[in-house]
Parts: sequence; C-alpha cells; structure tokens
Amino acid sequence: MGISFGEMSIVNGENEKEQYVTEVNDTALPLSSAVRTGLEPATSGVTGRHSNQLNYRTKNPRWELLPGLVSRLRVQSYNIFSNCANILLKKIKIRSKNIKLNCYLCGKIETEYMNMKEILDFLKQLAANNNREWFNAHKDEYMKVRAQVEAFTQQLIDALTEIEPEAAMLTPSDCLYRIYRDTRFSADKTPYKNHIGIYINPRGGKKSEFCGYYVHLQPGECNVGGGAWFPEAPLLKEYRSEIYNNIDEYLGIIQNPDFAKHYDPYWQEPLKTAPKGFPKDWEYIDLLKPKSFVYAASLTDREMISKNVVKRLSELFRILKPYNDFFNFTLEEHPEFAVRTPKRR
Repeated sequence: MGISFGEMSIVNGENEKEQYVTEVNDTALPLSSAVRTGLEPATSGVTGRHSNQLNYRTKNPRWELLPGLVSRLRVQSYNIFSNCANILLKKIKIRSKNIKLNCYLCGKIETEYMNMKEILDFLKQLAANNNREWFNAHKDEYMKVRAQVEAFTQQLIDALTEIEPEAAMLTPSDCLYRIYRDTRFSADKTPYKNHIGIYINPRGGKKSEFCGYYVHLQPGECNVGGGAWFPEAPLLKEYRSEIYNNIDEYLGIIQNPDFAKHYDPYWQEPLKTAPKGFPKDWEYIDLLKPKSFVYAASLTDREMISKNVVKRLSELFRILKPYNDFFNFTLEEHPEFAVRTPKRR
C-alpha cells in the first residue's frame, strides 16, 4: 500500500528485515539486516543531530515509512531549497514612499532606505513655517517623514533588545510622540512641535515612571537621554533618599569615565537650597537638589545622518543603562509609583 504526500511517498513492506544501502559522500555502503524498528544505525563519519538520520534506498526510489513508526527522513539540501525556499526565504517587501523594508520570516529586518537628512530638513522647514496652512500643504511630505521615523524607531528597538530584552514587546507607535502641540495652557500658540521625540521605555511604555531611553530629533539640538523626568513629589523624595543612602554607588555611575565623557545634566531645574529632610552641610547636597534626574548626550546633525547612527545610539544606550537601573530599582521597591500622570515633552 502506498501513500503519497506531494513528491514524498510512504510505502509499507511486509518483511521484518530487508537489505538496504545508504549513500554517504556519494558512496553506497551496505547495511546488513537493518531492523525496521524506526531506530537507524549511526552513519559513519557523520556527527551531531544528523548522525542517526540515514537515507535508505530500495529498488523503489521513493521515501519509505517503516511500519508502526515514522522514519526520520534525511532530505538533501537542494531539495529543501527547491521545495521550501519560496516559503522560508520569501521576502515581504513593504514600501512606504521611499522606504523599503525587506522582512524575512526568520525575523531579520533590513532597512534599505531611511534618510535622516530628510527628517531633519523637514523639521527645519517646519520651524520656519509653523502654521496650519503650510503644514497642510506639506502633509504628504510629513507622512513620508513619519514613516521614516517609524522605521528608525524600529531599528532602535531592535538594537536596544540586546541590553533590554523587554523592549522587544514595543512597537514604534508605543514610542513616538505626536507632532501636534497642546496649546491650551501655553502662551506659545504655534500648533506644531519643531522636534520629534522617541521614547523607548521597555518597562511600561510612555506612561510608566520607569526610566527609559529618549532620542530627540531637532536640527542642531539632537540628543539621547534618560533618567527620571520630573517625578511626582513622593517619588522624587524616594529618589533623593536612594541617592543619599547609596551615594558611593551613584557617584560610581555618574563619575564613570564613559558616562562622564558623553553625558551631562539636562533640564534638572535644581532647588536653590537643600531639599527638606536632608542635611544642608552634606558634602554632596547638590546632587539632591534637582527636580528632574535626567542626563543627556548631545549629537551633531552630522552624527545623526551617518550610516552608523543606530550603532552609535546603541553604544550610548549601553552607557546610560546603569543610570536608569539605579532609579528603576527604587521603583521596583515602590510599585505604587510606577504609573505617572502625563507630562508634556
């Protein structure tokens, strides 16, 4: 009786034992009385997980199924390619304007086109024409830029997963801020931001108090930063206590040569006097005065338009991680502070 699956045929025999031959390096070697138990003899000279996989051949050139058990079949590499390549190696081409992404089923994503110069140029034009009329007339151009930023963000997420595995759960939409400004309580009524913010927070996204990695795109003012951005008063007090009680660890982070070389305090708005509850004459009291514990590394436009920008930012993420970890440890001990109220960037 024969059963066919495409080009693969399965045949049941009647005898308990038959003579078989196997092909190793194109040389036919006899196998004496190979018992049909489903357990094949090891192939001489073959090691690893393929050592017990033999290619049996009888007068019938078709693949065979040993009675009662499914034989482990060895398929030649050219057959795998010819029969499966269209599925396993199929490229799904996604085109969004000038962006082309080749997505492979194995999980590899190659970005063929992501022009950071176009992103920065658009932001420069927007800063000079920050009004609805101009923006609406250039909406298609903005959508093109937005798509490129999403592709760039995905590259950053992929790179960050090497040190923050939880980042793999994020999508670009989880990390991007709107271009539209909230002008309800602002004296500045310009409707659009003149920058693009990317905040990759592996632990909770944009609404989490856990510290993440912020990338700021703005002509002449690009930077990457992290830390605790203006935490609420109870959490701010906990952070100050953490620094006070673990000053050696904190100094070891901010005085690390790599960290000190690239990162500087950013938008911290320090108090003029010592915060309440801490000794005014403490040697490191200035480290407790900030309202926001953020550090940032500046990048030139030339660095941002470089082909190695993702690699460069990945290295800055790695240097920044211990600083984020210091504050995230406090949040792990106080989960009641983990969700923040929205703060405008």
